[in-house]
Amino acid sequence: MLSVGQRGPQSPAARSWLKWGKPVSKPLPGDVAVFWRESPSSWKGHVGFYLGEVGGYVVVLGGNQGNKVSVRYYKRSQLLGYRRSP
Repeated sequence: MLSVGQRGPQSPAARSWLKWGKPVSKPLPGDVAVFWRESPSSWKGHVGFYLGEVGGYVVVLGGNQGNKVSVRYYKRSQLLGYRRSP
């Protein structure tokens, strides 16, 4: 198992990452991007490692994206925030 010496939030909910680390407005590759699913007020979300942006999309590396670890594009309008490791 790979370990980088960091702990994530204690909740399995994707939106719990909004309370982890520190918020950033200008993300760097490796920062965490948190998105809403279904609606902005839903408890559902998705989280991935920020890779960059293309047009109106945020590009992330994440798990459970089509049942595998992969690179996916998410609409910037679904972004809840970026977080940086403490």
